Amino acid sequence: MTTISTISQGTTSQASQTSANTTISSDSTSTEQQSDKEVRRLALSERAQKIQKLNEEFFQGGPRSVQITPEFIQRLEEYGFLKTSEADSFLSQLQNNPTSSEGTLGELSDFIDSYLANSENQNESLAEILNKAKSIINNLDGSNPSSLALDIKTTSAELTQFLNSEEGKQLSESDKSQFEQLNMALKIADKLEPENLSSAKVNQYLQVMGQG
Repeated sequence: MTTISTISQGTTSQASQTSANTTISSDSTSTEQQSDKEVRRLALSERAQKIQKLNEEFFQGGPRSVQITPEFIQRLEEYGFLKTSEADSFLSQLQNNPTSSEGTLGELSDFIDSYLANSENQNESLAEILNKAKSIINNLDGSNPSSLALDIKTTSAELTQFLNSEEGKQLSESDKSQFEQLNMALKIADKLEPENLSSAKVNQYLQVMGQG
């Protein structure tokens, strides 16, 4: 009987230890999950605050008023939307084509309309690319969502392909400058993710800060 009691006590002790280890493991997992959630929450709210500042500084007049200036590029790098190498590349393009920073995206949108209205520029494939590009730059701040503005990477790649084609190489210097400015705007839009820049989305992000 004494032997049975000893075995029973040992089994109970092992079970208690197992239960304690399970509890510790569970508590540890819960703590890690809470920590990960907190990190994501802080990162999300920090991004939202940067977007809000970006909106206040550059998008007050809507996307048509935006100018892709060195200051704009530098701010995107400062806020982490662009890598240093990407910012340097854009700044180099602006230096080589100074007029790119003088016009607004609204003027660039008007150029697209004018270019497509010219009977000598009738190219169905290019027209489709330019119409998508126009929708994208008109939604740079997330205020004018459109189904045409969804696939930014593909539109930019298609425009790049056109610029490298024989037809693209035959563009006048003025038109080529506008096309290059448009392509730069598309690449920046791809980095900005316009769907996350709208006021409604920013407010949604900022609310996360108040959640436990």
